[in-house]
Amino acid sequence: MMQSRNPLMLGCLGLLIAPFFSACAFRSGNTEQYIGPVLFRYAMPPNNNAYVSQIVRLGPSAEAGISWGVAMGMSERITVAPVIAATRQKEQTANSSHWLMPLSFSQTPAAGEWNFSLLYLCVEREPGSFFLSRTITGVEIVFGEEANALTVGFAHRTLFTPPDNAISSLHFENARPLESQATVWLDVPEHGNLPDSLLKEITK
Repeated sequence: MMQSRNPLMLGCLGLLIAPFFSACAFRSGNTEQYIGPVLFRYAMPPNNNAYVSQIVRLGPSAEAGISWGVAMGMSERITVAPVIAATRQKEQTANSSHWLMPLSFSQTPAAGEWNFSLLYLCVEREPGSFFLSRTITGVEIVFGEEANALTVGFAHRTLFTPPDNAISSLHFENARPLESQATVWLDVPEHGNLPDSLLKEITK
């Protein structure tokens, strides 16, 4: 369920800090908030076999929450969250991802194409992402759950955190991130052979 995040107050804050940082990101749990201009696109079921987000920030930027840092240049962050096969999550939670620009004329951005948010973007989604790709061209210092690094020039980092006691399948190409496919089969037995029905579903 979406909750009020006081977007007007955050938008005013974004205007105040814009001369210093073009875009600021605040991430906590499955919620992301961006103050300032960002380019982004996303894909999700039922049209895609994964929940994918791609966000690009240009110029001076900052981030806080699960990771803290500042950057100057072009930074790109791509996340991929899987479809949970055992619960048919693809059909049941297709509407659980929300992309909102409450301070823009078009408050609900279109999926599958590039969108531009000038003042404030809020993303609330389920399930949690298990693959992360971060790219920086420029200068960046960051520390936290996603990375601990000082970069001058170019760097591309990935982080894959599949769930325990599960079988995870991921297909990702950095050139075509929206075509990513990710599936997780939960409740896999720790010992012994996998059931024939599960093997057929995984290998089909």
